[in-house]
Amino acid sequence: MTPYLISVDPGTKATGVAFFEDGILRAVDLFAKGPAHEKVSEVHRFFKKQGVVGHMAHGAIEFPQIYAGYTKSEVDPNDLLVLAAQVGAIDYVLSQLGV
Repeated sequence: MTPYLISVDPGTKATGVAFFEDGILRAVDLFAKGPAHEKVSEVHRFFKKQGVVGHMAHGAIEFPQIYAGYTKSEVDPNDLLVLAAQVGAIDYVLSQLGV
């Protein structure tokens, strides 16, 4: 079976995805329109289109965090709550694909 690597970089403004097969980048996309739940649906459609359904894949999803003592952040901590929920939803839809 071909080893797959999937990557997701979630964001409040845009969510990026990448799909690698045999160490070669095969597809990328950036979803910048709509609320978080629409981006989650786009991520699901993207990986389904790549044929990862039911295949074991290694993956990476950036997880948002607030760094203690770092006060100069341009990010509203409340936005990170929405982003964390988006990460959880992406993890769920990937598990539904069998990834």
